[in-house]
Amino acid sequence: MMKKITLLLCALFTISLGYSQTLPMDFNGSIAGWTAGDGAAVSNGTGNDVLEIVGAVNDWDNAKLTFATPIDLSDDANNTLRFSFQSTTAAAGEVHQHGVSFQGGGGALEANFISTGTDVVDVELNFPAGLTSRESLVIFVDVKNHGAQTATGGALIDPANTNGGESGTPSLSGTYIIDNLSLGYDPGTCSDGVLNNQETAIDCGGPNCAPCAADVTPPTGFTAVLGNVGGTTVELLLNATDESGGDITYDVTYDGGGTAQATGSSSVEKSLVISGLTSETMYTFMVSASDAAGNPAANNAISIAATTVAIIGLPMDFNGSIAGWTAGDGAAVSNGTGNDVLEIVGAVNDWDNAKLTFATPIDLSDDANNTLRFSFQSTTAAAGEVHQHGVSFQGGGGALEANFISTGTDVVDVELNFPAGLTSRESLVIFVDVKNHGAQTATGGALIDPANTTGGESGTPGLSGTYIIDNLTLGATVLNVEDFKSLEFRAYPNPTQSSWTIKNAKSVIKTINVFDILGKNVLSLAPNASEVNVDGSTLKSGLYFAQVKTEAGINSIKLIKN
Repeated sequence: MMKKITLLLCALFTISLGYSQTLPMDFNGSIAGWTAGDGAAVSNGTGNDVLEIVGAVNDWDNAKLTFATPIDLSDDANNTLRFSFQSTTAAAGEVHQHGVSFQGGGGALEANFISTGTDVVDVELNFPAGLTSRESLVIFVDVKNHGAQTATGGALIDPANTNGGESGTPSLSGTYIIDNLSLGYDPGTCSDGVLNNQETAIDCGGPNCAPCAADVTPPTGFTAVLGNVGGTTVELLLNATDESGGDITYDVTYDGGGTAQATGSSSVEKSLVISGLTSETMYTFMVSASDAAGNPAANNAISIAATTVAIIGLPMDFNGSIAGWTAGDGAAVSNGTGNDVLEIVGAVNDWDNAKLTFATPIDLSDDANNTLRFSFQSTTAAAGEVHQHGVSFQGGGGALEANFISTGTDVVDVELNFPAGLTSRESLVIFVDVKNHGAQTATGGALIDPANTTGGESGTPGLSGTYIIDNLTLGATVLNVEDFKSLEFRAYPNPTQSSWTIKNAKSVIKTINVFDILGKNVLSLAPNASEVNVDGSTLKSGLYFAQVKTEAGINSIKLIKN
């Protein structure tokens, strides 16, 4: 009959090194790693498939196994020692007392068990929590004739001996066989109300516990609400509770045959962002929830409507929309008479303006690609009347400002080149008429009258009027003749069998990016030199384009690989 005994910490035993082994162990053909102690003898048994121990009538005769690496006993759910045990020589009804000890490391961990006659005993010894590793396992053949003694806090002794010695009836001799030695989980952890034994649910499922009963309970408290809405994305905030604590699966369908799926923890809000949508478009999302067993929530499906916002950025041609633009300091903005321009009506205030807030900040870090261009016209100015206007990128690293002028109703093609070393900005502001300052250039501060050395806002007040803006872009700098000369490159040999040399005598080449005819970047270099070897040996034969960037700007050249 199987007997469970809880182990207690005991005194450290001397460790003898032996041949390395580990658990589990079935002894088929080998007892490698086992040594005998205190007069005992060990063998592989008559059938060569067990551990046979012959006692020597000594108090502590034993068989010892030294592990290849220390045995980890830190997991209380998986530190139960099991084996079958039988005396082959005991008389009928004769009781023998035996001991087991894990030794080394944090000290000895000991327990006793008994056998009666030649009965086979299925031994199961559950080690307590809070243990560390041990280096060996010792099985004591017959620890005196103590009967059913339980584990003590000291050595394995005769309970009748009050002074802690080893008196009592001497140990009995005999032959014993051991088989199917293992260390594993404690079945008691399958009924402790905790997920601690590889269960799929509390106290059931997994490799160690009984299968779980069929889950027929649907998730409760299912909610689905709208989160953040962007130009091409919609966020859904989802939540539901499963009675077993398992995960919740959310399935979403939406217009155009779109689908999405997400998995979230029970009772924890899950954010699902659906991307790849079309801006300024209304979508209806149908959201359903189910648990791990496939049980659907009772209130499936929840409908959520959302309209994606306009994607606000450059370039902008204003055809049918001025989305993102707001008026400031008394000005008014509209889409113009033909619904295809930005029309601004000034209010004779110093800083009346039209402001564009970008969907995402505008990147001005590339000096070669931060030139602002647009067409500008006053529709109300008198002939020869000069108006002063201002432009400012704002937010992030501060304001970046410049002025330009218009005369009468002449159309002005504005081109404002921003300097190097900039970061991103969140908005663009166009000031309608910044006093009558003439052709003031950009300053490091506010837009002011150059004649006012104190930095104030003196001068003729701003003029009123109506202005139209069109074809607003941000891109590469327009180069003068000398700049173009500095962007003239030579590439040779071209065509080539293996590599090209690209050379620019007037400027340092900062980067080279090579693209195939499909627009795929196949090669990138950052030479910082005026002459560069471009290795094309790994490229297939065909036509390529090299984008070459220097301090003066960017140019492209055609490359041919034979």
